[in-house]
Amino acid sequence: LHRASADAGFGLIEQLIAMVVVVGALLGLLSTLGATAHGITVSRQRTIAVSLAKQTIEQLQGAAYTSVAMNLSSIVAEPLVVGIAPNQTFEGEPIVPGGTEPYRTTVTSVGTTFVIRTFVTAVPTFTADYRRVTVIVDWPMAAPAHTMRFSSLVFPLDYASYPASSGAAEALGGVITLSGTLGGDTFDSARVVLPGVRADTNASTLRTAIGATASATSVVDVGVGPIASLSCEGSGTDVGQCPRQTLETVADNDSTSTTGSWVAEVGRTFVSGGIDTPGGTSIVTPSGTMTSRASTDACGACGFGDADGVPWADATLTSTTGASGTFVSNHGVGALTGSLWALNSAWSPSVSVDHDTTGGGIVTTTAQLSAPSLRIFELIGAPHAFEGAVKVSSFTARASVVSGYTLAAPDVTTGTTSRQVQLWDGDGYRTVTIVPGAAVDETATGTLTIGDHIVTFTSRVQSQASTFSTSGASPRNDAAAQHPSLLVITVDVTITSATMVVPTTTTTTSTTTTTSTTSTTTTTTEPTSTTTTTTDPMATTTSSTSTVPTATTIAETTTTTTVPPVPLVTDQFSIVFDYGRVSAHDTWLAKAP
Repeated sequence: LHRASADAGFGLIEQLIAMVVVVGALLGLLSTLGATAHGITVSRQRTIAVSLAKQTIEQLQGAAYTSVAMNLSSIVAEPLVVGIAPNQTFEGEPIVPGGTEPYRTTVTSVGTTFVIRTFVTAVPTFTADYRRVTVIVDWPMAAPAHTMRFSSLVFPLDYASYPASSGAAEALGGVITLSGTLGGDTFDSARVVLPGVRADTNASTLRTAIGATASATSVVDVGVGPIASLSCEGSGTDVGQCPRQTLETVADNDSTSTTGSWVAEVGRTFVSGGIDTPGGTSIVTPSGTMTSRASTDACGACGFGDADGVPWADATLTSTTGASGTFVSNHGVGALTGSLWALNSAWSPSVSVDHDTTGGGIVTTTAQLSAPSLRIFELIGAPHAFEGAVKVSSFTARASVVSGYTLAAPDVTTGTTSRQVQLWDGDGYRTVTIVPGAAVDETATGTLTIGDHIVTFTSRVQSQASTFSTSGASPRNDAAAQHPSLLVITVDVTITSATMVVPTTTTTTSTTTTTSTTSTTTTTTEPTSTTTTTTDPMATTTSSTSTVPTATTIAETTTTTTVPPVPLVTDQFSIVFDYGRVSAHDTWLAKAP
């Protein structure tokens, strides 16, 4: 006999135990897989049940109101229906008889049979003629049975007295943007939004009318502040904003609403705002008055509209002061000043929508902008003939449409005047006339010298063609007209300083010339009167020689080297003036059966 080693392997008992453990784990896994498969099956069945219920409800919602009823002939031993026909109830509400579709149907999908039961009842708790559609979907299984329930309210659309229709009109406020560097400022953003208006109406079961206006606003963001403002927010920081003031009136025929069936706000004032930057740019928005009105009923006491009991709305705004932007370019010798833009007062957008029951019913929608004259980029000290890089005369743009029982076509011409634009092209002004509906793209360049400032600018004027569309006849069920982009003006400006303090180099050369003169002096001594006799009758003679300067000449030569001035770009910026869009749109639905 000998003792078995520790690694001699498993014995029979150990192997049996291991097999039991593995089988138990597999059985648990199979149980989990079965539960997961069952859950997936139930989830798929619930998705099918939801889809079947939605289809049933949508079919009744899209049918004529008189067809939203229950077929009582097919009810056999329905436990949820109480009473004797025709006075039967479902869960306490009277059943609406008269339907043609059987209340109980079956559908088989993906191997499962679904039973769909549909109940239509009147809702006595509502004063209006509401009907409740209840759909119950069952899909019986061995265990357990599944049930889902869905419910929706149906209300008769008032197409009999007036077809469903809507109108929308807007005259968007123009947008002015300034970008680049100017007067030491770097503009991360400088934007002015001019006043705009809109009106929206809807006539169906729920009738609504909305008139809305909005004043001008501006946002200025410079790289380094502080900005200053007495009327807007952000003084002392690098961002300033003038808040937009809005006015909106909302009317509807919902008895539970607090807005009322007519609302009016007339002559509400709004104030201007101003922002000044450290570099000397000043931006001012306009002030003025605004009005918005809306009604959905006869409105005999409101004093506006046509009191015909269907929606009506309008919105108007008129500025009483202008919009402006001024600047200072203080580089070089002396400051260059001027106007970035100058828009006169009486910027006036207006819109209206009028539903009318006469002649079978129509909707008339109009939108209009009356724009005052405008000058972009004027310079103080410029030649007398220069009054801005671009000048625009006052004009109006109007779009109107009529839908329903009408022969009037969409109109973008009546009430729209020609836009006359003048571009400075270096020698004078070139006139561009934009007729209603036409597209334009024109450019011009110019250069002016004021003091030591050289100003170069390029101007571009763009306008998109007006558009309109219509569909349907007797009635016309859709009509649209718009001026998609009235006018977009872009002026790119570069300002350079022509004079600079430049050192000069001077070289001086001097030459000196000296001339010498030589002279000889002779002295003679004559004898005195004596008795002495000499051998030489002449006296003793002494001679001497000396040199003395007599003249000096100086020649001087001067050479000067001058470095010519190099122009330095001091400011580079762009001004974009976008007049915005004017549009009108109607829709009209034929009467329901």
